[in-house]
Amino acid sequence: SWFGSISLIIILSFLVDGFIEETSKYLVLRYRTYQSVHFDELRDGFVYGMSLGLGLAFVENVLYGFLVGDLITGASTILLRGFTSTFMHFLSGGIIGYHLGLAKFNFVKRPKLIIFRGLIIAILFHGLYNTIVRFDWWWNLIPLAILLIVV
Repeated sequence: SWFGSISLIIILSFLVDGFIEETSKYLVLRYRTYQSVHFDELRDGFVYGMSLGLGLAFVENVLYGFLVGDLITGASTILLRGFTSTFMHFLSGGIIGYHLGLAKFNFVKRPKLIIFRGLIIAILFHGLYNTIVRFDWWWNLIPLAILLIVV
């Protein structure tokens, strides 16, 4: 049924992909980068989060490119994802890093809540991106790429 298909897309987009990938970014930032002596100002959260997002996007795009089979399809998959998923990972990593920076440098009264909020925003952003892509509406990719570039 169409309801089952839509439900599956939403579950995969938000609860599987969004949750797993954004939680992984959070864990790396929180338990590897957060304690670093180089993470010494708020903007470092942005920088490290966005860098981590770019690295994850690179690995993910190359893996998708190799999984499709032939060289031409793989190259076009990497190119297309390079304009959309790369910016999504860049922004969601920055969101998480920014919230970690807010918590680390005492810009907020409830740091754990702020970190949680950043993670939830990143998961929702990632899930929304994946939902749009999974509906396979190719015409959505152009405005989605423009939105991600502008943001």
